[in-house]
Amino acid sequence: MKEQLMVWVGLVVAVALVLRLGLRVAVKKGLFSGRGGNGDSAENSLRTRYARGEISKEEYERILRDLRR
Repeated sequence: MKEQLMVWVGLVVAVALVLRLGLRVAVKKGLFSGRGGNGDSAENSLRTRYARGEISKEEYERILRDLRR
């Protein structure tokens, strides 16, 4: 009986730790900020423009710095 209780307590603690870690990751990635997990749309648009060759690396880096201020 005591061993079963220890197993259940261990499982509850493990699940709590996994949920806490998942919440921290979600908050860090901005999943609750309305921006989504892949950064904000301005940065995504900027990446697309750079990938298409519409802007130079210097322009990309300068604009990215401005967006992150």
